[in-house]
Amino acid sequence: MRLLLALLLASLVAVAGPVAKLPADCWMVVHFDAAALMKTDFYKLLAPVLRDALEDELEDLQKKVGFDLERDLESVTIGFAAESFDEENPGFLVARGRIDAAKFDAAAAEAHDYVTTKREGVTIYSLKSGDAESCECMAIVGGNTFAMAWTRENLDRLLASLSGSAAASAACDRVEKNATGLVGFAMAPTAKLREDLRANPETAGFAGVRAAWATLATTADGVKISYAAEFGSEDEAKLGEAEVKKHLAGSDALRGAPCDREGAVVRGQFAFSAADMVKRVVQELGWEEDRAEGELEGEETPLKDEGTEPPPKEDESTPDGG
Repeated sequence: MRLLLALLLASLVAVAGPVAKLPADCWMVVHFDAAALMKTDFYKLLAPVLRDALEDELEDLQKKVGFDLERDLESVTIGFAAESFDEENPGFLVARGRIDAAKFDAAAAEAHDYVTTKREGVTIYSLKSGDAESCECMAIVGGNTFAMAWTRENLDRLLASLSGSAAASAACDRVEKNATGLVGFAMAPTAKLREDLRANPETAGFAGVRAAWATLATTADGVKISYAAEFGSEDEAKLGEAEVKKHLAGSDALRGAPCDREGAVVRGQFAFSAADMVKRVVQELGWEEDRAEGELEGEETPLKDEGTEPPPKEDESTPDGG
């Protein structure tokens, strides 16, 4: 559904908000807090590219439900609970902001694609077509929260964790603890996911990771990403450190970026100029670069050791308790 894609990508221009409490089995959580981002050079370069790439979706949101992403969106939290990298599972998405529930109801009725049900301050929209166990399900909660899951069962689990009646993912707490940047990320891979990492020669060195977290923040001339990964043992951390340094050395953009190990934890940081980061967003999402041509010039700028502070030390406990 292209409107959902618009919501997801527009998290890049979201306004600050609390980390949504996603279901306990979410092993990866990403939260976007971009109030400051909208004032940065990075956003000034990204905004016209995003508006061009999503022109139809943004116009649909505005016309059909009266939702202006830059004006009304407050925060976005995304989580994944799939047991394997090969498993198709879009996971969970929660967007908070100013929502006109009546317009959402009208749009759902006009589309004839959704069944609308209401209960205790929650409006649920379930897609009619396709297998009932694998359809897009959405909900409006309390007039300011948009929640989405792939099945009705998962949507019910998401609504339970949001309300506090069911346990939330420990990765959400990790993101909240490390909320020092515009984007927060945390994960605690399952045993099956670690098997997938070990089976791939490109990622085998990361198979021992038990938890990882990162933050993205803007600097005077670009974007800085600080990261840390906790491994099951010091030996596994040495393998992970070697894998990280191999990847850094193989990238013109990241070569020379600091990476250090302390016990079973590997930490580091790297940076891009605002122009380089926008280029990467455009390339990763497959957007046309015509509009951005000429605006996105700039040399890739890895963060050097001089003049940088090491990432803050976090509570080293593993999010999943293992």
